[in-house]
Amino acid sequence: EIFDEKVQTPVTEALLRGWRDAAEARGERFVLMVCGVQTATWPRARDIALLAKRCGVDVIAGGVHLSAHGPSLEFLVSCGVSVGVGEVETIWDRIVDDCCAGTLAPIYKLGPEDGLRVKSGFEDITVPELERMPYQYVPPTAMRRYLNSKHLFIDSSRGCPFICSFCVVKNAFGRSMRSREPSELLAWMADKHDRDGVRYFGFIDDNFVRNPRHLEVLEGIAKLRAGGRKLQIGLMLDVESSCYATEESPRG
Repeated sequence: EIFDEKVQTPVTEALLRGWRDAAEARGERFVLMVCGVQTATWPRARDIALLAKRCGVDVIAGGVHLSAHGPSLEFLVSCGVSVGVGEVETIWDRIVDDCCAGTLAPIYKLGPEDGLRVKSGFEDITVPELERMPYQYVPPTAMRRYLNSKHLFIDSSRGCPFICSFCVVKNAFGRSMRSREPSELLAWMADKHDRDGVRYFGFIDDNFVRNPRHLEVLEGIAKLRAGGRKLQIGLMLDVESSCYATEESPRG
């Protein structure tokens, strides 16, 4: 069940107990997964996790903030909340099995044998090979809760080679650029357009132009549009790059 309190209703103790009791009545286990925790959402995510623990509910949380801020991770673990560190898609089956068995570990992260070893801002970490990663699936029924139900987000690459002090990307995703297979990405976009009516794709790559295959992605999107598919894309671009875009300058 995908639940977003911003477009549905606030998570309360009564709501959590209702979910727990309904699952028990069906002979199932209810586990709360607090996903995509960013620094701005950390206080609310922490409060929801602690509220669920008070209701006797198992909780696992993950996101960029918890992957890069040790004190927050340590606090949740000390309160009995499990934490997924970094990119855990490739061990998701292991996490789900532990959820069902009631044997959640305190911390889940990729080991050296689970992927590629790359440098971060302070140590080597393990990240998955992006070419083998599955694409996300959001049920259309869940998307209908939002103002723009025809809008999906996707990444064509992960990582960033720079070590900017203000940015956590290097520590959460590593400094080696990894790319999805452009042909598979474009096929997924075409399927979402044709099957689910998606019209806007927002790319969340932290450093899109550092993806060594970003031109293949852009050229492929242009071909999809030329073939009659009415889709739009959104990219995050560097401010300095955009302000020189119309000037005759070496930066242009």
